[in-house]
Amino acid sequence: MFVAFAARVFIDVTLCLCRMQMAAADFITADKLDSAIEAALNSHYINSFAIDLHGNRYIEQADGSTVIRSNSEQQQLTTGS
Repeated sequence: MFVAFAARVFIDVTLCLCRMQMAAADFITADKLDSAIEAALNSHYINSFAIDLHGNRYIEQADGSTVIRSNSEQQQLTTGS
């Protein structure tokens, strides 16, 4: 009975350590802070858009104009085909 309990505790601790190691891979330490900030500033992400009922995206540009990206274009971009 005790052996089964000890084995279960060992498995739980091992799983917990594995989860912590996986989470630590993305953790930003003080020596990586400058490069992480630089990468965030250089990444381009459009978060100013609307989606209609057909899945088309209306993307607002910096100059105030709007670009329409159809649903099929969006699917090609996400699937890479």
